Amino acid sequence: MSLFRTTLGADFARLPPGLQKLHDQPGRWTGRAEVTRGTSWLARLLTRLAGFPPGGQVPLTFTITATDAGEVWTRDFGRHRTRSTLCAGPGGTLCEVFGPFRVTMRPAVTLGGLALTVTALHFLGLPCPKFLLPREASTEVALPGGVVGFDIRASLPGLGLLIRYRGEMAPT
Repeated sequence: MSLFRTTLGADFARLPPGLQKLHDQPGRWTGRAEVTRGTSWLARLLTRLAGFPPGGQVPLTFTITATDAGEVWTRDFGRHRTRSTLCAGPGGTLCEVFGPFRVTMRPAVTLGGLALTVTALHFLGLPCPKFLLPREASTEVALPGGVVGFDIRASLPGLGLLIRYRGEMAPT
């Protein structure tokens, strides 16, 4: 059973078909993304440590590979590769690891899509204070023709934008 199907339980059936397809089986998706990075020196350092791409409009290839522990997500933003691992977390959450960061998120089915809200953040295994957690949710929506739209963002209070990438992709 897929990671999102397990984590969302009965709510998985409420996802639009395009999002069910994305999150129910390993696969490859292609599309385009607009990447915006924070400009402060600290934002640049943190996004570099996490392995995020430089800014710009780029082709995107997104691959999900199932593992015994969860999933590996590989995002090829043009020539830049960002890889993360996901696993089930406590209490219906998902944990995603980017380099030295572990982000715990709560997925929730919304009208026409999916929202992912950060509930915890660890750096080198150490918990970050709750007041530093991002305030906005990342979202995925189903578009006509099986296309998925996404708006993934991370910003920190007092620091501002770290990274945002948004765009569309379809299964290949």
